[in-house]
Amino acid sequence: MRTPTNRARRAGFSLTELVAAIAVFSVVGYALAGSVDLANRAQVTVSSTIDRNVALRKAATRLRAELKSTGDARIAIATLQDQNHSLTFQVPISVAGVAGWGAFDPRLGPAEVHQNLVNGVIRYTVTVAPNNGARQLVRQVIDAGGATRRSDVLVRNLAPGGGTAPGFSLQQVGDLWQVQITQERRDGGAATTEEFHVRTRNE
Repeated sequence: MRTPTNRARRAGFSLTELVAAIAVFSVVGYALAGSVDLANRAQVTVSSTIDRNVALRKAATRLRAELKSTGDARIAIATLQDQNHSLTFQVPISVAGVAGWGAFDPRLGPAEVHQNLVNGVIRYTVTVAPNNGARQLVRQVIDAGGATRRSDVLVRNLAPGGGTAPGFSLQQVGDLWQVQITQERRDGGAATTEEFHVRTRNE
């Protein structure tokens, strides 16, 4: 019989080399999986932050435009139990060519008579979400009889009331209204605040 040469003996891997190779690949694979998971979580956090900022800006833009169209005498502010504010006001409307004050929303119906609610009001208030108990800024369109004709959640996860950064607050500073909308901290980040000043129209 021919005795195996040293070259024949070295063909392939030994058990020790296989175990070492598997260990190295396991460490590298674990590190790669961790990096991918970290990247995914970072992307989710960034997307969530962008969505929150967009919601805040949209709410601020809408409220600013509506406050510009009203008058100081048509604004009423109430303080809720959690020290957040509730804002109620009227805007100029026109029904059958007759100008007046009330609430307006183009989504209430196809015709002018449906979209303009004579003596109705628009309310921005803070409610508690039924599914998770988080505070949310809501815009309501209320008719003259007190019925809510439309309700839209504008901003979710508002900060608690009171303190230096309440969820929703308004105050008159001279001839301007100072409005502040703040979302509470999420995922270890800072609270997000949208603050602006607006002057109402002269009636």
